[in-house]
Amino acid sequence: MNSNLSDDSPQAGSPPVQRTIACNTLWNVAGRAWDAISALILTPYIVWRIGLDDYGVWGLVGSFAGYVALLDLGLGSGYAKFIAEYAARNERQRISRLITTALFSYATIGIALAALVLPALGMAAGKLGGLLGVSQVDTGTLVFLVQFSFTLFLLGNCIAPFTSVQSGLQRMDLTNAVGFAMSLIKVISTVTLLELGFGLRGLMYSASIVLAAYATVSVVIAFRLVPDLRITPAGFSRAAFGDLFSYGWRAQVARLSNLITFETDLLIVGFVFKSTGLLGAYKVGVELANKVRQVPLMLIGALLPAASDLDAREDERRLQRLYVVSTKYIAAVTVPLAVFSVCAAQPIMRAWMGAGLDQAGQVFALLMVGYAANVLQGPGISVALGMGRPDLQMRTGLISMVCNISLTVAFVYPFGYLGVASATTLSMYASMAWFLIAMRTLTRVGIVTVVREALLWPTLASLPGAIVCVIIQISFTPGDARVTNLGIVAMAAAAFAVLYALCIRQLPFLDAFDAEFLERTLRLRAMPGFTFMTRRARNRTPWAGVS
Repeated sequence: MNSNLSDDSPQAGSPPVQRTIACNTLWNVAGRAWDAISALILTPYIVWRIGLDDYGVWGLVGSFAGYVALLDLGLGSGYAKFIAEYAARNERQRISRLITTALFSYATIGIALAALVLPALGMAAGKLGGLLGVSQVDTGTLVFLVQFSFTLFLLGNCIAPFTSVQSGLQRMDLTNAVGFAMSLIKVISTVTLLELGFGLRGLMYSASIVLAAYATVSVVIAFRLVPDLRITPAGFSRAAFGDLFSYGWRAQVARLSNLITFETDLLIVGFVFKSTGLLGAYKVGVELANKVRQVPLMLIGALLPAASDLDAREDERRLQRLYVVSTKYIAAVTVPLAVFSVCAAQPIMRAWMGAGLDQAGQVFALLMVGYAANVLQGPGISVALGMGRPDLQMRTGLISMVCNISLTVAFVYPFGYLGVASATTLSMYASMAWFLIAMRTLTRVGIVTVVREALLWPTLASLPGAIVCVIIQISFTPGDARVTNLGIVAMAAAAFAVLYALCIRQLPFLDAFDAEFLERTLRLRAMPGFTFMTRRARNRTPWAGVS
């Protein structure tokens, strides 16, 4: 998913970088699709087995653990970038130094944090449970879960350098194959432990089983991909640590913003309303929005290594085209998905979780509006990171964070829990506006170009389907039955998809390059309707880039 990265002619054959990105994108789609499907199946089962209140406590653990994870100093954010650069320059020894430095750094940091932070975490989690109105029994469980999750976090940091070899070398086939295997282990271990009556603790035990399997496989794969990889104390490099820290501290600010954007909502709902039931419902809404958000994110994972590769070759023109065309393809999926999710939020929630979670449906709809803006920044952020500019992600995150905090304070009491979700959504659009302006300076691609080439037509093409979706819900009263709601969702989705495809074909969105890319690189010619969808596109001149 990118522009023609080696030739200005859309008729040129698929160059290596283009084929790599397309192949990696397809692997990401397959891997993340399975992950999303397994999670969508597992979540209703978990809620059924442990109850909505305990699921709210589990949400608190995730939010709390997310903030503790900031103690990793952000070193991990640069692994894939630097490994991709070293591989492009055939500097394999530097890969060994990088992984060795990261491993020994995190091992040292982990030992110190385990001694200093674990006891404090127990006390903090106990206080947190009291402030949020969690029962004494659940507070004891909360303390255990937070301390256990922090231990897994420390161990996971030591595994991350090995895992990053796969993404840095652009082996998304391996990454997604491993992810598929781990999701199977997660499903099996979770169901087994919950059926044995372990409850919330069983969810944490399941996470430890998955981490152990993931660690073993990741280390083996790293040594297979880099046969001359050597891990010795002598390989520790201060220069490598400096590079990782210099790159990572900026990304760390962006991570803090993401935590405030995606995790703090739960804490605020818990503090203000002191109801684990409401907290559980809010968590369900967030969970579904996050899973739907994963669909377009599938297409972004291959961009960072590719951007790093192009930047290492100092190919500005192809980076410009990578930014615009990848944003275009992300928008083609993100915009209609968000519009449909908003229009059919309640039937979707009832089909997934059953009756009684209308609050979760409202949260889901509001967050999907904001998540669309967040996802649409993804290609640009990947390109900026690949060009060695994590400061853009950092500043974007700061803007989102400040706006989120300010708007949450203003909205939470007048509008309740929906005010919290609304604040999150508005903050994402504020950060997106700033980011488009910043990317204009970095890539010399203007905001008007991005809006015209990538965002305008998918938005217009989604409107007829949105109207029909609403009409279907009015005409067929869904009720509370899962089967009935599933039928309404299926009917609305089919109508929306057909109308969107017809509209996007008529509008000047796809061009000659897109037709060639979809046919030659993704090999979609045999797909039913492919010729019909691309016939008009072949007569449209591709976007030529910025001079």
